[in-house]
Amino acid sequence: MWGRIDDTAHSGEVHTLLAILVDAGNLDHDRARAWTIVRAVDYWLWGLGASLTEDPVRCRRLLEVLA
Repeated sequence: MWGRIDDTAHSGEVHTLLAILVDAGNLDHDRARAWTIVRAVDYWLWGLGASLTEDPVRCRRLLEVLA
């Protein structure tokens, strides 16, 4: 998800990307979505503390779509 989030233009593409990754990895969709949310929040908070500028924006965008 992280490496491709900038390639998605709208929320539907984010959901499609998650579905592709879930299918490719033979993962449970709900668990993969939940884990993505947990990791995005964790990385967002770390990125803010580390004064990163681009990554927290990506995290926020991902959470706006998936949460």
